[in-house]
Amino acid sequence: PHMLYAICSLLVGAGTITAGAAPILPAVLGAMIAAASIEVWMLHLQKYLNGLFPSDRRATLVSVNMMAYSLLMIFASPLIGWFGDIRGTAGAGLCVLGAAIAITGVAMILSKHTKHKISK
Repeated sequence: PHMLYAICSLLVGAGTITAGAAPILPAVLGAMIAAASIEVWMLHLQKYLNGLFPSDRRATLVSVNMMAYSLLMIFASPLIGWFGDIRGTAGAGLCVLGAAIAITGVAMILSKHTKHKISK
């Protein structure tokens, strides 16, 4: 799951940056790459979590997940919009968001690589 997360976050980050920086056709393709990568990760995560939690607790898990996303977006959306306003283009905020997402994938790869070296 760590490597899948890293790959998906790198693809989502690259797709988001492309959606923010590119002309319309590459931007649409970037958004499609980001959306498809998110779906792959979410399907994997949902399958994994379904195996961990009994059915009577899954609704609570989904509710908490959606609440966490909503709370994150309360801060992230205005911040991304503010950055786009400062730079004079709406896509600038998407580029920053994409870079932040891609950094989590790189951090995951580096973390796994560092753990592997330490354990040897």
